[in-house]
Amino acid sequence: MDLLTAGAVCRSWREHHLVARRLGSRGRNQSPCLLYADRDRGPNEATLRRLSTGQLRHVVLPDPPLRSRFLVGSSHGWLATANERSELILVNPINGDQIALPLPLTIKNVRGRYKADGVLEGWSIDNADQGIFSHTGSAGPGIDSVE
Repeated sequence: MDLLTAGAVCRSWREHHLVARRLGSRGRNQSPCLLYADRDRGPNEATLRRLSTGQLRHVVLPDPPLRSRFLVGSSHGWLATANERSELILVNPINGDQIALPLPLTIKNVRGRYKADGVLEGWSIDNADQGIFSHTGSAGPGIDSVE
């Protein structure tokens, strides 16, 4: 029933539900969880809520605080987070492990765009075959325009 309920949430979860059902890869205790930072708790605390049962689990994560990051994706229980300078950190909310990823400027074809005062404004990804993708930091991490 947990997997079926998860498949009804939205299109993305439905696609994952169908794949998981086809592969038989989800057990009874592997229903999705909702992770959120509660203002009534400390800056490094988050709450995991199992959607199928409503069970809550409070977790303490290492610095930097989860509230100070943008959530840019997730996979296999890991969260991909970014700060205002686009520094990426993978976070495992269950055990608190973190992995800092290489800075964007170390990636081929990525270059920073700076304001006149030297403040980072966004990123551009030059790809001769695909055009130029750019990101403006004001909207949070992500690609927001294609030139």
